Formats: sequence, structure tokens, C-alpha cells
Amino acid sequence: MLLWWLLNLAFHLRCAILSIMSDPLDKLYQDVLKDAFDYMENHEVQAVAATYMAIAMRLYKTHLTDEGFVNMIRTVMESEIEPYEPKKVLH
Repeated sequence: MLLWWLLNLAFHLRCAILSIMSDPLDKLYQDVLKDAFDYMENHEVQAVAATYMAIAMRLYKTHLTDEGFVNMIRTVMESEIEPYEPKKVLH
């Protein structure tokens, strides 16, 4: 469940950012995503996702107003996210 929520958050954040910016951000997203997949070769998916999530949350908490932070979290929680393929289900 945590992994699903983290992947949902990552996808939503990407979509929210891409709606503001385009090509340079897409390259950044692809670079960071590649790094995440590289990390998953030596670390558990949950550890990689949780690390990125912790970094993202701290960045948002640092650079958004309290209201902006709450709105971001609310938007993420209300978003439907598709999993990456191939889907590996963790229990």
C-alpha cells in the first residue's frame, strides 16, 4: 500500500510540474527516474521510493507556504496514478 501511494505521488507530482514547465523538466524527470531504477538494482523498491518521497516532502515543506503544502498533499491524495510496467506486486 505504501509503495502504491508513493508511486502515485511521484506520478502526480511529475504531472503537476509538467503542466507548469515542459522539455527541461521532462529531461530532469527522465534522468531522476533512471537513477531510481539504477538504485533499485541494489536496494529494495520501498527504500528507494521512501527516500525520494522524503526528499520531495522536505523540499515542498521548505519552499511552499503552509497552505500550498497542504494543497499539494491533498491534490496528490486525490489523484489516480497508473503503475509502471512491468508491474511488480509487493506484499
